Amino acid sequence: MSDDDPNAPEVIAALSSINITSTRGAPAPAPAPTSTRPQFKLTYVSDFSTTSNGLLSFARVVGDKGSPPMRVTKSSNGQGAGKTILETSSSTATNCTSSSAPSTGVGNWYHIDLGFYRIQPTHYTMRHGFKKGQYVLRSWVLEGSTSTAADPTSAEWVVLKTHTNDTSLEKSTTNTQTWQLPPSLIHSCKPFRHLRVRQTHPNSKGSWTLCMNGFEVYGNAQKAL
Repeated sequence: MSDDDPNAPEVIAALSSINITSTRGAPAPAPAPTSTRPQFKLTYVSDFSTTSNGLLSFARVVGDKGSPPMRVTKSSNGQGAGKTILETSSSTATNCTSSSAPSTGVGNWYHIDLGFYRIQPTHYTMRHGFKKGQYVLRSWVLEGSTSTAADPTSAEWVVLKTHTNDTSLEKSTTNTQTWQLPPSLIHSCKPFRHLRVRQTHPNSKGSWTLCMNGFEVYGNAQKAL
């Protein structure tokens, strides 16, 4: 892959339908009262090709400027910047890739730090970050971490979903795909601050380049106070 390759095709990312149910968390028991955390149920409706009502879209529409802010980092730099994933309100998708060499020990990855948000995920959507059908992920894991640090240690990541020779993203006509996560996550895990897409085997072209320029997550979200 080179910088001369054409950009990925246009993918519509309309944020016209946001389905949010607000609740209030229960206060901690006495004797030490604590603040409640605003909670939001963000239900998956459809992917970037029509509407999106996940946490990243919610944060863009609401315009929250909390601390720490959301951020995206990559294991290595290829084309584009990780922040592209946080700015997917445009109808034009640009190339966003890692380098072709795998990150030492764990494979190339994209790390989404949700900042002052937390989520118990039910679904996630990913958009391929290069030319349709080229260098597409086939084997990877989605991981989560509840660490309060900006960069979790390797021991603080847990696998939420494993994909092995999954060609659904490669076959997608819109360069996007959504997957459901095990329902038990909602009941058995604490809300995650960090999510990571980590490549475990070479892509459809046989290289370790990880291409992703869109990401969304749905589920029970909250703001960490």
